[in-house]
Amino acid sequence: MAKIDEEMSEAKITIDPEFKKLIPAMPQDILVGLEKSLLRDGLREPLAVWDHEGQLILLDGHHRYEICLKHNIEIVTTSIELANREEAINWIIDNQLGRRNLNEAQRDYLIGKKYNLAKKAEGGDKKSDEYKKSLGQSDQVVSTAQKLGDKEGVGEKTVRRAGQYSQAIDDLMEESPDFAKKALADPKKIPKKWVIAIAKMEPEDQIEAIAKVEAGTFKLAPKAELEPELPQAEPEQTETPKPKKPEQQTTTRLNVTDEPPVVPKKLVVEFEKLTERDKLFTFAA
Repeated sequence: MAKIDEEMSEAKITIDPEFKKLIPAMPQDILVGLEKSLLRDGLREPLAVWDHEGQLILLDGHHRYEICLKHNIEIVTTSIELANREEAINWIIDNQLGRRNLNEAQRDYLIGKKYNLAKKAEGGDKKSDEYKKSLGQSDQVVSTAQKLGDKEGVGEKTVRRAGQYSQAIDDLMEESPDFAKKALADPKKIPKKWVIAIAKMEPEDQIEAIAKVEAGTFKLAPKAELEPELPQAEPEQTETPKPKKPEQQTTTRLNVTDEPPVVPKKLVVEFEKLTERDKLFTFAA
């Protein structure tokens, strides 16, 4: 719930560095127009602040706040009730995502930031078997990325890639803040995949890569060099079974050279005693 406060002096408003990083940079022409509007009409919309432990931490209106300080323009704030820093960050992100002047990189950075915070708070992406088991259920659990994607109107994979991009920007903000700001301001000149690749480099390599980007000579290394594949285990050496020989069949063949069997002489004598009629009957049978 928001509450409109009376005029606040500059000493009572605190700028949180982490919160300020979530505010996209404003193009110079729009900034000039904003300054003219404030000089002409004053601060028409109160600055959003979080009243935390006696401090009024600025949530929204950083550009307007700086212009008001510069020209001594009256400052009015509205307090947003929040429970903790995580709620404050999510409020800032949701407030920024509701605006139409974000480019693709700025929008992805904010979505990725929200995804990374939610994943960390929930102990992962809620897809593991352990998480399902802890709920006492075996059916599929909707992942953090899918829930956020449904809310923002993007796919689950887009949310995960945005998480990588957001982390890369945060890492570069520590070492090369100017380059990170340029990347957010001009994603066509500095593609998101370049940002992710450069953020993974060693500091010395980062400096060289950023210089090449500025000179227009940077080329993204092959995927194999950026993310080397794990060596595959060699297949076990197994002996190839030898083909079985066909079973040998024993075949008895009559050798034509073998001599005919010898008939006993006694049978020959008996056969000769038979009459012609008996012989014919014997053969017929």
